[in-house]
Amino acid sequence: MMFVHHLATILLITFSYTNNMLRAGTLVMCVHDASDIFLEAAKLANYAKYQRLCDGLFVLFSFSFFLTRLVIFPFWIVYSVLFDSWEIMGPYRAWWLLNGLLLVLQTLHIIWFYLISRIAVKAIFKGK
Repeated sequence: MMFVHHLATILLITFSYTNNMLRAGTLVMCVHDASDIFLEAAKLANYAKYQRLCDGLFVLFSFSFFLTRLVIFPFWIVYSVLFDSWEIMGPYRAWWLLNGLLLVLQTLHIIWFYLISRIAVKAIFKGK
């Protein structure tokens, strides 16, 4: 899954730059990076053996992941690129590829949130 994610991301960065869709590409990157801060902080707290801090940061990560990647990303960014850009510029060849890659990323987000939810449920009901 990570290979597909990195491939889609590299292609999105490249195509958003070459097709003058840099605003959308930048928004995608900002939305993706927003939840990573909490994930990395939770990892650091875990390595330092601060379990309560780690748990709190994981909750923040889960919430921010849900908000940024399952709410803002599909309902604001993907929607805008799918429908608003069609009305403004009309269809063009790279439009199909750009939207296909955005939908691939959204599919990965759904899978990853399912995995994050499983970890959270396991931690709540079975302890660590």
